[in-house]
Amino acid sequence: MIDKSLIAPCSMNCALCQAYQGKGLTCKGCGSESARKSCQQCSIRLCKEKKYFCFECKQYPCKRLKRLDQRYRERYHMSMLGNLKIIKETGLESFLLQQEKSYRCKRCGKLKTVHQSDCLYCSFQSSTSKREDDGKSKKICHLLLREYQSLIRDTSIIKSYQTVLQLIKGLHASLIKKMPDFHFQKQVVENGMEYSYFQLTNSVLKENGLKITVVFVHTDCRFEIWLSGYNRIHQQNYHQVLQNSNCPYELSKDPKKEDYIFKICLNDSLDSLVEEELHLHAVKTIECINLYIAGYLDKKRGEGGEGKDYACKNSI
Repeated sequence: MIDKSLIAPCSMNCALCQAYQGKGLTCKGCGSESARKSCQQCSIRLCKEKKYFCFECKQYPCKRLKRLDQRYRERYHMSMLGNLKIIKETGLESFLLQQEKSYRCKRCGKLKTVHQSDCLYCSFQSSTSKREDDGKSKKICHLLLREYQSLIRDTSIIKSYQTVLQLIKGLHASLIKKMPDFHFQKQVVENGMEYSYFQLTNSVLKENGLKITVVFVHTDCRFEIWLSGYNRIHQQNYHQVLQNSNCPYELSKDPKKEDYIFKICLNDSLDSLVEEELHLHAVKTIECINLYIAGYLDKKRGEGGEGKDYACKNSI
């Protein structure tokens, strides 16, 4: 029987986690002191509003939990919100029995991981599991299409999205006029409704494997400017150096996975989003990033001296 203590506040069954099952990773579950670093820092795990399970919180379901639920539904065909509903309505014991039935391998008898359909121990995947996975994928696709149809019919999402794109394209056109020393990406990359962006660079940045990315994060309605590397090796090298030199900007937590070395937010909320001010703020921020990197490169070559401060820290 699965240990009750392995059920996390979000309803994740740590016994089904690939990290817990030990294939190259070491984790004893979210409730343990030896949990993975990412689990130890999880905002849901650290939340003090709940007694234990998320449904005991006044803010349930919070934005963080909804995102986690969506990711697991789309990638692993498992719903955190669905699990929490079962626990709340039928109890933890009933939920554990259901998990046993669903994830116990029919060949070797060990628990399968939720993160892949075949067993980690004997690589078994029944034809039934394959059919179930296909069926779940089709069902999820159908539900998402229904939701999309409803949004198109009943809301102004199309007009809203077009307005957002006009705002981003307007900023793109404005910066091209105001910053002739930079080479700009010709078009805005829409990238669905996760984030949209365009990139720019100049001769100095390009020679040193760097570029600047102007990003609109759709979920937060926030503009950000990123300093990025042309590849992940450049990113990691610069990130390590800047981390050791008290960089005044928000450094990436994981430059191996995230697409920036550091980032700067241009607007804190929708209320602070004024188009003309946004354009001016973007120009100023890009100039400051450029000066900061120029200062770093000068010091690296031993030409700039130790007394120069290129960060424009108080101007952003």
